[in-house]
Amino acid sequence: MKQIFFFCILTYQAIGQVIIESSQKCLCVDIQEQVQCESINCYWDEKCLENKCENKKQAKCFGECQWSNGQCINYNFNCNDYSTQKSCDQQSTCGWSTQEKCLKFEKCSEYLVTDPNLCYSKGTEQCEASTTIINGKYQCRDKVNVDCGIITSQNICNNSKQSSNIKCRWKQSTDQCLAINDINSCENVKDWQEMCDTNACVWLNNTCKTRECSSFTIQKTCKYIPNYAQTQISICVWTEDKCQTLLNSNELSQDQCFQNTKGGYMWINDGCVSCHAYFLNIITMLIIFIFLG
Repeated sequence: MKQIFFFCILTYQAIGQVIIESSQKCLCVDIQEQVQCESINCYWDEKCLENKCENKKQAKCFGECQWSNGQCINYNFNCNDYSTQKSCDQQSTCGWSTQEKCLKFEKCSEYLVTDPNLCYSKGTEQCEASTTIINGKYQCRDKVNVDCGIITSQNICNNSKQSSNIKCRWKQSTDQCLAINDINSCENVKDWQEMCDTNACVWLNNTCKTRECSSFTIQKTCKYIPNYAQTQISICVWTEDKCQTLLNSNELSQDQCFQNTKGGYMWINDGCVSCHAYFLNIITMLIIFIFLG
């Protein structure tokens, strides 16, 4: 009875297209190959480990990590650690001051820039350029919510918002700045080509349509399709010399299993299975054996 129940759990497969959450990833410790390990941002050192400073050897201890007292530790950068305006402006919490120093961001008005577009990099996208010019430089100011429709600059449009949840985006075909707040699918985009996500959608006959596996014509690109919100992926498989919708994960070969599921499935016991489901089954079986002992 126990063996039959175990078999039923492990071989359960939902009917229909295989769709998985984008956030679903196999655990680093479960991965046996370096390429697969690094493809889902784990750290490889003869085995697959979580990408944490504490797991890294000295040669790989850099960036957000620092080697100290024989071990790799997290290093919290301060703004004054950045010595150039370019590196400083890349940090959302820092800004290049008029004293030619990188300082912790406090308020937009502290910054004068030669290019008004540089104001947008100050703070967490909360500044914009004002019309005030001091010694040939533009003074930044707090970004204010605007009516997208009155903006005539593409760059300003794409860096502006109409409210906390409505952004402005430039529509190239009509040279208009429009407000977006309800575009959550390829079909909602309609004739707005710039908003037609090339991964989730396909631009066809001047309209944006949801991409299907059949839109991939070469094996190399036939893997998966994200939804417009990038929260789920639909799995594809190359078979019979064409890209088709995957209906059962067992249709994937060992080579396809990890790549086509973006690291959500692994090849275990001669089959392609969800890491989450597999280890959930193991836990379930342990509970069953404890209670039915």
